[in-house]
Amino acid sequence: MKPPRLRDLVRGRRGTAALDFAMVSIVFLPLCFGIIELGLMLWVQNTLQSTAEFTARCAATENTACSNAQQYAVDTATQYLPSGMVSTGDVTVWYQASCNGAPGSAVIVTIAHTFWESSILPPPYQSLTTSVSSCFATGP
Repeated sequence: MKPPRLRDLVRGRRGTAALDFAMVSIVFLPLCFGIIELGLMLWVQNTLQSTAEFTARCAATENTACSNAQQYAVDTATQYLPSGMVSTGDVTVWYQASCNGAPGSAVIVTIAHTFWESSILPPPYQSLTTSVSSCFATGP
């Protein structure tokens, strides 16, 4: 068997797909994982906003299920998010508060959440803290 000539190596097409994939994957895979993580962050923020709205309404109507509004918020968030993602320390409830300057009093629920440290996103976006808030009027 003869050793390959340089001309044969240059003209050869074997392995070009693997080489192209290796060059493109350097940019493509982190971009895909970043998009997935950004979508997950937005989903968590939307879920927390809904949880804050449900909790504020439940606490403002003095429902018996909300005797402990912080635990109610954690239980509601756990229905949609992984268990342990939100704790009672992340939830703040204010009674007899003013809602954006509107007349009367309201219940305001704020949930602050810090995303995990091992993030694929670049450093400014690692360990982002999102804070959602909702107010529900209790009457005049």
